[in-house]
Amino acid sequence: MGLNTQIVDQAVADFAAGQSEKAQVSLSGYLALHREDADAWFALGLIRVRSGNIPDGLTALQLVARLLPMQPNVYRELAIVYSFIHDLDRSKACAVTADSLESDLDIDLSTVFAASARGDYAQVLAIGAQILAARPSAIRVYYEMALAHQAHNDYDLVVSALKAITLAVPACVAVSKALADFSWTLKKLDRMSSSYSRQILGQAPGRAIELNAADIDSYYKLALQFDPRWSEAHVYYANYLRDCGYHDAASSHYRIAENLDPHDPVTHFNLGLALEAVGEKAAAEAEIESAILIKPDFGEAHECLARILEWKTNSSRIFSHYSAALGCARFYSTQVYL
Repeated sequence: MGLNTQIVDQAVADFAAGQSEKAQVSLSGYLALHREDADAWFALGLIRVRSGNIPDGLTALQLVARLLPMQPNVYRELAIVYSFIHDLDRSKACAVTADSLESDLDIDLSTVFAASARGDYAQVLAIGAQILAARPSAIRVYYEMALAHQAHNDYDLVVSALKAITLAVPACVAVSKALADFSWTLKKLDRMSSSYSRQILGQAPGRAIELNAADIDSYYKLALQFDPRWSEAHVYYANYLRDCGYHDAASSHYRIAENLDPHDPVTHFNLGLALEAVGEKAAAEAEIESAILIKPDFGEAHECLARILEWKTNSSRIFSHYSAALGCARFYSTQVYL
């Protein structure tokens, strides 16, 4: 949803009046302060494309697809852009995604959205099940139910719901990345004691879904194929690669993420862990220090840096960082992979 429709409307009017540069400057300045305004990004993307700046216009539209994953008009515009630059495979995937999402626009999901907004996920699942009984191919319903299952920690059901729609929306990066994330989470839980992990999650033993490492890898790659500038997706994919022991490949994606968002402490931190794992302690130290410089209360980073410094036997710095770690709240983010 747009935060300031007046700015967007004025920019569109300026563009229609032949003042493309003015429209782009206005929207760019606004988005520098409101980066989550999908409507403004959509307007900027269309204006850039229609002004001949295809690369930057495409980047803006890819961001909109990330922010509004269930909006068919976004994929319709992306299909046109990809076709214009002769990327027919991605154009077709976007067209398929748009068609799939348009097929259930006649379904009134207002009660589902209202229940989700107030955190009543049981109601989301109940209403969703009723809708799917009549319309088993309702893409947006599966997506909302996946979000509801996530709130209940029912990761198996999240994956099941997302798998039900992934072929119908191949250009939807939110679905691809989430499918990779939650499949990987289930893989990690399988490495724990099954009874312990099920007790934590409140799930019955057993796995209804067969998890394949190649599938997880392909889901991450699919998300990045349609949104190569999504730094968070690069970080999560790198975390997965590092978990599999592919430290060099992981470092490559961390560095891409760093270039896209150099002020994200999580990326520096995880790259430091990857470098430490292959014995590049000096480089790892520099990355962890960068993370702490950006986020001084990053407890995990202080702890990691203290551990890395042990190879230098610099006792004063080691003690100071361990002390700092004890005084910091833990990050508790799925992006921080230890």
